[in-house]
Amino acid sequence: MGWVASLLLAVLVTTALGAPQGEPSAVVGKVLSPDGKPISGARVWLVVNRWEVGKPTVESSTFTDSQGNFRLTFKPPLRVYNAHVVAFHPNFAVGWQSFDPRDLKPLTVRLHQPAPLAGIVITPDGKTLAGAKVQVWSVESIHPQFAFEVRKIWLSINNIPEEVTPFWTVTDEHGRFVFNNLPAEADVRLIAHHPDFAPSKLPHPERAFSLRTGTVDIVLVMEPKGILAGQVLRDGKPVSGAQVICQSRFYGQPDERVATDEQGKFEVVLTSGQWRVWAVAENGRWQSEAKFARIVPGAKVSLTLELLRAAEVHGVVRDSETKKPVPFAEVNAYRQIRDEEGYPDWLRPDPVKANEQGEFQLFLLPGKWSLRAWASYSPKHFASDGKEVELISDKPTAVEFLLGLGSPISTETMEAH
Repeated sequence: MGWVASLLLAVLVTTALGAPQGEPSAVVGKVLSPDGKPISGARVWLVVNRWEVGKPTVESSTFTDSQGNFRLTFKPPLRVYNAHVVAFHPNFAVGWQSFDPRDLKPLTVRLHQPAPLAGIVITPDGKTLAGAKVQVWSVESIHPQFAFEVRKIWLSINNIPEEVTPFWTVTDEHGRFVFNNLPAEADVRLIAHHPDFAPSKLPHPERAFSLRTGTVDIVLVMEPKGILAGQVLRDGKPVSGAQVICQSRFYGQPDERVATDEQGKFEVVLTSGQWRVWAVAENGRWQSEAKFARIVPGAKVSLTLELLRAAEVHGVVRDSETKKPVPFAEVNAYRQIRDEEGYPDWLRPDPVKANEQGEFQLFLLPGKWSLRAWASYSPKHFASDGKEVELISDKPTAVEFLLGLGSPISTETMEAH
């Protein structure tokens, strides 16, 4: 269960069951200053990543009243990967709180003491770059509790909407940027966007070092566009409308996806590093084996992906005690593969979600796979069950998962002693 727990921590709060249709739902709470006083006029956003959307969106926003109170409503159904309330006031640093939509207790969002984060964005040849959008895509704020204990509050949203303004800025005519409302003593990761260059991160995914608020001499160098191009074929013929999935081997890097044109061709801009690449068509019924592509800034890499008939896996997810279906459980598949140098790696296709009757269907290439179904029973408990299967392309495989209640885990904080 360790990797499931890690996944839950990475996304802070994951909800798999959802709430019944038609129930009025809202999250209410209070925004406080660092010393615990109510903050009037703070901007508050509800940021939700839903199954059916596939990326974070702002579903509602408001301002706190004179007592620091807020109320944010949902759009049903409540079937989300994760949900966050983000609060901001210009006199303080941004604050946030994750929550489970099935446990709508009043929230307290505490703002922080601010510290600047500033620097310059330059091109590979050293010229300053105006008009680059700089985004905070990960921030970890450290709060001492006792002399022997600290609490780390982590927010990581790869594609946080631009309307959540504390996490975005734009370089001026001299290529300079500044964030004035991030928490002091926080570890931060940045990504810069500009149409003439590839999205460029600092720190780079291949280099592990800390970027901390209070730093005002950052130099972020844009990467030339690294391009992956190729063609998707089936029985030697081009396939239009196939989806090409590019998955970085470095944790935290979002997937990139592109559809093939009428000639089965595709082209996508990627950041430097090694990527797993495969193609799917006809809702997964045809898939290619995963290939590895090392993207080099300023260069184009070409791949040909040949589609094969996938095997069907279907079944139901049930509670191990009641034997009742578990609605909206998540089913994951993974198997070990090897890169071009023979080193082991793990391929994890997109998970699928069971329906309201606990039924699911997915398609995978023939061979051995590890399957795991899981769902959260409450904000601090989850259950999972794993199966090993060997799939044949023309033979559907039926699987029944029985979920047993797991041990309590913390889904909001990570504590180090």
